[in-house]
Amino acid sequence: MKPLSEIVQQLKAHLRSDGPSSDVTEVIGLVDKLARDGRTSDLVQLWSELESSCDAKGPACAPWENVVDEIEEALALSNGEDRVEAVIELLGRDRVRTVQRPRSGELRARAFASRLSHGQSKEIFLSMLEKKSPLNDGPTRELFACWLHEVVLRGTSLERDAQAVRFHANLAESGHPLGTMPLRLLTPEFEAPTYMPMYGAEAIQSAVARLEGGPTSMRTIPPPAEQPAPKVTLRNEPSTVERMREALRPWTEGSNGKAEVKIFDVEPPLVRRSPGKWLVRALPLESLEGASSVEVSRVDSALVWGALFGAASNGGAYTPGLGGAYGRRAAWTSFSALVDATPGTKIEAAGERAEACAFLTYDAASDWFNGVAWDIGLLAVRPDGASIALLAATDTD
Repeated sequence: MKPLSEIVQQLKAHLRSDGPSSDVTEVIGLVDKLARDGRTSDLVQLWSELESSCDAKGPACAPWENVVDEIEEALALSNGEDRVEAVIELLGRDRVRTVQRPRSGELRARAFASRLSHGQSKEIFLSMLEKKSPLNDGPTRELFACWLHEVVLRGTSLERDAQAVRFHANLAESGHPLGTMPLRLLTPEFEAPTYMPMYGAEAIQSAVARLEGGPTSMRTIPPPAEQPAPKVTLRNEPSTVERMREALRPWTEGSNGKAEVKIFDVEPPLVRRSPGKWLVRALPLESLEGASSVEVSRVDSALVWGALFGAASNGGAYTPGLGGAYGRRAAWTSFSALVDATPGTKIEAAGERAEACAFLTYDAASDWFNGVAWDIGLLAVRPDGASIALLAATDTD
């Protein structure tokens, strides 16, 4: 391979010559080869050279952005402590030239954490956590806080690993937003790994296989026979409604989405196994106005939590989402409110409360739902059967 200095000069000339139409396929192939050959320091130097010399603006910056994104991803996805050291080094630097839109330090930390959780082993995570001891505020601490929960969300429990337990306790004691969530998956979260992004050359094939298999939570229970509609009264409880909206904000803020979030009192109370299509039809909902048909299914808590987590972590048509760690937090905020757990209730207790609820999903052929790729219709019958909470959302490109 040519010396790095010669490679850098050729890359700069190539990116400047064709502007927005630059084909970076060959360049990305070169980056991947550097990663495979273990040339970590060369990748860091290449990142620095491109970031310092990029003078393109707007769409003309896109090829530069793509190449530097590939460098960051190649480092994060290649297992090894030297790669993690490089990621930490790059996170500590400002990246302002090789992006079309500003990226905050928090956004970059979340993006790195997602890729590190996919590419690094649990052993590397724990070893680096021990070496870095990120107990003080700063980008490294935020990176490890997100990475910690990204590992858990991919199905690996950390509750018996001393390094993780100590760091988690430090997060909790300092009031960090991620300090209240457990180091293992709870029952409603069992499908979380199926919602996590996949990276690398085999990502598409793996995603297709995952979709073909489908999450186990998609196995629905047939709704019961039709019953007389109960009397429902809209409850005025704005604070709970706002908590329920939390996971939907990536759809409704910064994208084209909208949401319908309501709580109803029910008379007489519903028995746990009674809700079906008749109940959804009985509710005065904007999302059902003019609906020619309504599809309703009984589901478990994992599908409901998963839908909220997917919306929060992956975002909508025009928003990137919160990432796994903060998406988990937002999903629990909405889910806890949905099942009528009071503010401050521990996540574990909210999960137990959910097991006493009955859940429905619904979809309607109405003008309200966009019917593209971002539609949610969720309903929870609370444990006493005297109230129900409903959350619907839709987004489009």
